[in-house]
Amino acid sequence: MITELHDQLQSEVEPIVSGMGFSLVELRHSRSKTQNHINNTLNPSLNSMMELRDMVHLTQDLIQTLEPAGRTSRSPQFLQITSLLQNELPDLNRQIRELSVDWNQRDREMYEMLYAYLSDSLIANPHLV
Repeated sequence: MITELHDQLQSEVEPIVSGMGFSLVELRHSRSKTQNHINNTLNPSLNSMMELRDMVHLTQDLIQTLEPAGRTSRSPQFLQITSLLQNELPDLNRQIRELSVDWNQRDREMYEMLYAYLSDSLIANPHLV
């Protein structure tokens, strides 16, 4: 009788425990995958987007404060604006586009629209500088 009870409990409980163990392995794997996504995609993307925001604000500030005489000269301010628009902003865009491969489609599209707007507003308007 005790052996029968033991066998019955074992046959009923073992699949549950085994299933729970498998679920724990799945949860750990899922957690690890999520952590990797956060560390390898989300955090670098967020940092790059904040860098983009700061770069746009800096460019705006430099353009607004550029003296009319400095617009034609090779002043340090003019050279900084040129470097931001021709080098740093396109480099940052490439970096963000590489990261965006792991974004969802809607976020990629939103970023592309944002960068197109920035390109049209800042980069494609040399008369601003």
